[in-house]
Amino acid sequence: MNRKLMFATGNDVLPTPWPFFHALNEEFRFVIDVAATRRNRKVPAYYGPDHKNHALRDCLVIDWPTDGPCFLNPIYSEPERACRPRCKKKRCRKRRYHIDADRPGCYDFVRKAAEQRRLGVTTVCLLASRTDNAWFHDFIWDARRHRCRPGVAVRFVKGRLVFEGKNSAPFPSVVVIFRGRRATR
Repeated sequence: MNRKLMFATGNDVLPTPWPFFHALNEEFRFVIDVAATRRNRKVPAYYGPDHKNHALRDCLVIDWPTDGPCFLNPIYSEPERACRPRCKKKRCRKRRYHIDADRPGCYDFVRKAAEQRRLGVTTVCLLASRTDNAWFHDFIWDARRHRCRPGVAVRFVKGRLVFEGKNSAPFPSVVVIFRGRRATR
């Protein structure tokens, strides 16, 4: 198996395809895109690293709005810890540089969506369908009961999404809905 192809996108800021987003937005009417950039956001309101307001740059440290559903197409890579002296990470040797700060990954964003659900926030997530990853079992699927965790719904996407260009994604996708406790939708 080509793990490099299956477990990496090569780009952690791939925008959600517009036709796919429009179908979700018809149903949910999103109020904010919680992990976007000014260029790839799907609704006018967003949290992202290039936001003009510094307080809205890191969606992992602020509470998300409860006045309507949030859309989340997070970073698909796994979290990475900052390098220490004499770092021996294969990633660092490959990219030829070290990182000096922790980098969040998909696990962090899915954990945040699960936490926000308990605060009443409904979040619709577009994720790589990686049912073997820790985040899937820690926050979405209850393996002991063989069903989704309470307040969570999973919709598997037929086929492969085309994120940019003409080629489809090298992985299947899934839509995960964290329904906030106070949500009426």
